[in-house]
Amino acid sequence: MTTTEREQLVLSLLNYVTPRIEKFACRFDLEYEDLYQDASLLILKMVDGPLEGIRDLNAVASYRVRLMALNKLTYSKRHCKAQSLDAPLSPDCEITLADLLPSPYYTDPASVLLSQERLEQLAATVARLSGTHGIAVRSHYETALAAYC
Repeated sequence: MTTTEREQLVLSLLNYVTPRIEKFACRFDLEYEDLYQDASLLILKMVDGPLEGIRDLNAVASYRVRLMALNKLTYSKRHCKAQSLDAPLSPDCEITLADLLPSPYYTDPASVLLSQERLEQLAATVARLSGTHGIAVRSHYETALAAYC
């Protein structure tokens, strides 16, 4: 098969399956361009492969495109589409998804106060520790103290 014949065969098969691609894109809310590109690659692989024994190339191309579209549909049903955190929750609302997430930098004042009190209670015990263990504990204690004070 010459290059020109191959290109004509690929284009004719693509023209044959295009209505099916449009139907899948509309009916199942899939991206037409993605389906068309995947169908093109599928048909190119099919034409480059062994064609002996295939009586109806149009039917085989249509069947393979149908399976490819069903696989894409199954994948899209199982996997959620990514949502932007900066997108508003609704068109008339200025609140975004990011506004609903707790800030990792927010510290509850009550927990800070309780932590400071607990550190003050531990101060005398930490001061009495000796040796390398005492040095390590005091180092951690001073770090915790600096974080909460």
